[in-house]
Amino acid sequence: MEQMSYDKASENRIGSGSVLPFNNNTKINAEEIMNFCNSSFSIPMDYIEQFNSTGELPDTTDKTGMCYIRCYFERIGLIKNWKLDKDVVMSIMWPIMNNSIDSCELESENETNACVRTYAIAKCLMKYTLDGLRNE
Repeated sequence: MEQMSYDKASENRIGSGSVLPFNNNTKINAEEIMNFCNSSFSIPMDYIEQFNSTGELPDTTDKTGMCYIRCYFERIGLIKNWKLDKDVVMSIMWPIMNNSIDSCELESENETNACVRTYAIAKCLMKYTLDGLRNE
């Protein structure tokens, strides 16, 4: 599987292949989670790269990419039962702010498709994260 190149904000990227800090001393192997999710919801690496740079997938007609994002967000501990874990989100998706997390949690709350709903939440989180990085 193709690896993404490292840059300053790579720890904020979905499926970056890096080891992420989690709950102080614990580490999450993002590459293992990426491989796990890709085994069920295989998407091209350029989809992940585009999501990391723009906050959107290039193709949302096919829900596979959205399901990959859902799998990744759930496995990494960002979301469970539509509730975002604020501590995890703030440690992984720095420089996102607490009020942004509250706002994103409400995205597509009436959506019944779990992949579509999680993707809407993920897009919102990425927008705030990318905006924060641009303003830094």
